[in-house]
Amino acid sequence: MIKTRTRACAALIIIVCACAMLLTACGAEEDGANPEFMGRLYLYHLEDDEGGKIIAYYTSNAVTESYAEISSPMRSWTEDDGTFYNVQRMYVNVDIAAARCAALEALAEQGREVAAENLIITFAYATMVKGVTSNGEVTKRSGGGYLHSVTEADGALMFSAHNRVPDKGEWYALLIGCAAGALAVAMVAVAIAKGRLWRKKTK
Repeated sequence: MIKTRTRACAALIIIVCACAMLLTACGAEEDGANPEFMGRLYLYHLEDDEGGKIIAYYTSNAVTESYAEISSPMRSWTEDDGTFYNVQRMYVNVDIAAARCAALEALAEQGREVAAENLIITFAYATMVKGVTSNGEVTKRSGGGYLHSVTEADGALMFSAHNRVPDKGEWYALLIGCAAGALAVAMVAVAIAKGRLWRKKTK
């Protein structure tokens, strides 16, 4: 009887330790803090404003056609937001000078002479994820998804967005740990039941 309980307890300790190591390993993953890089922005739309100005729309989304392309500093990374969740973040620092120059050239190719002060630069980011939060104005797209847009102010334009998502590794580890715990409890129960049966037989 004592040996049976000892074996059951030993098995329980081994399973608990293994689960603890698994949870620690899953939680030990470092945040993916990627350095800033030069990404591509696409001038995909030119729109006449009611006030006589022209809005040039740029995006980092893949597009089928564009008037021009420019390079701008970007960064994307993932950081831990406590147990079981991560936050995916991104920012785009639009090169206003390059964006304005490319837009004016595209307009000139259309035979439209526009003064630089009559050109407004806007960055737009399209996503199908409702949970994305940004520093831009959000509108629901007719074709589905959401459009986040930010317009230049004081000669600068920066877009930032983030999305809170489940940490799949930690959730899987939790499920494995619960399953292992249930198995350990079952093993102890079986061991105790066998011990009682053996004791009755030896009386």
